[in-house]
Parts: sequence; structure tokens; C-alpha cells
Amino acid sequence: MQQLIEGAVAIDLMQVAVRRRDPHHGRRLGIATLHGPELQECELGGLLPEPDSEQDGPRLFPLAPRQAEPGETAPAPGHRCLILMRRAQVDFVMLLRRNGGRAGFRPEEFATLDELSKALLPLVEQHALMQPPAAADALPANATEPSTLSGQGADTLPQRFRARLDQQNITLSLREQQVCLLNLSGYTLSAICDELDLRSGTVETYLKRARLKLGLSGRHGLSRWMIE
Repeated sequence: MQQLIEGAVAIDLMQVAVRRRDPHHGRRLGIATLHGPELQECELGGLLPEPDSEQDGPRLFPLAPRQAEPGETAPAPGHRCLILMRRAQVDFVMLLRRNGGRAGFRPEEFATLDELSKALLPLVEQHALMQPPAAADALPANATEPSTLSGQGADTLPQRFRARLDQQNITLSLREQQVCLLNLSGYTLSAICDELDLRSGTVETYLKRARLKLGLSGRHGLSRWMIE
């Protein structure tokens, strides 16, 4: 995912996290970092706006550069950009950083990131649902299906994937769709084999057939196709 963003907008660091909220008292109940250096509640809490709805986003927030703390020897991260998506009682957060020596994000780069976020944050949501307990602990206890978090009218990864197929009038077999969705959700080849009870060669064949039908090539072709 970071490579996809770097292909469009230059960044030095990306952090992705999931944070659970108490809907009644506004308290933060848990945070799990899915990518990059661990995000702490003390760092993240002051960056997020107060929730004004249960379903929201993705939304992009330019952030002022963080100033170095007294006695801090390492250079403070420079320009930052926060992308936030809210689902039920969960915040899905993507924090992008540029080192202090770089120029800030330009308006056209914010526009590009805003477009990317509409595809990438639902992927983060789907990926979080399929993580081990460390990440799952930050999700609501009843979040066993993507629809639990997505809510009424919100797109899940399978819905977005099939909508893209319909847009381009492409037909994939059920197995081809399954391996593509698991691949997009961050499953490794061996994990896909375990999930579908298939041999690695069979999974690779389904992926190859799907990529041919979609006109894709390269390791990240499927992810790029989802955000085009």
C-alpha cells in the first residue's frame, strides 16, 4: 500500500492504525498499528477531530509540522497528512509524513491522496478484520463481518471489487474472485491456500487467469486496478 502511494505522491513514512471508540462516553478503548512504527494514543489522540457522525470519510486533514521536543536529538518529522475513515465505533487512520528537509504537500498532491484514500481505507478496513487478535482487539466485539463496520450505504471491499468488474464488463469465476479478494486483503499465497483449501499452483493459476482478464501485470497490478 505504501508503494502505491509513493508511486503517486512522495512520502517518507506511512503509519496505519485502527482505534476503537466508546460510542457513549467518547473514550478511546484500544489502538492497533497495522503498518509502520507503532502509533500511541498520546500521539494520535490530539490529531483526530471529534466525531460528528458514526459513519464518515474517508476525509483528509493537512497537519502542521510537529516541532522538536526539548532535548530531542533526532530531527522531528516534517509535513504530515492525516486520512481518517470512521465506521460505527472505529477510526481507521492513515498518517503520512515527510521529513523536515522536504517541501510540504502541494494542493494537487492532497487532491491525489484524497482520491487514493477512497480506495485504500476500505482496504485497510477489510485487512483489519482479517488480522490476528492484536489488531482485532481494537475492533468492536461484534465486528465479525465487513458489513458490521461498514454500515448502511458504505462500500465493502467485495462490493467495490464487483462494482469495478461491472464497470468494465469483466466476468471472473467465483474462485478467481475469491483469490483476488484475499490477495487485496493482504493474504499471502500460503494463507490463501489455507483459506480456500487449494494448492499453491492452483491459486497462482486463478490469479494469473484473473490478471489476464483484467489486463494487469506486475506485483501490485491488482491493487492499482482497484484505485484507478
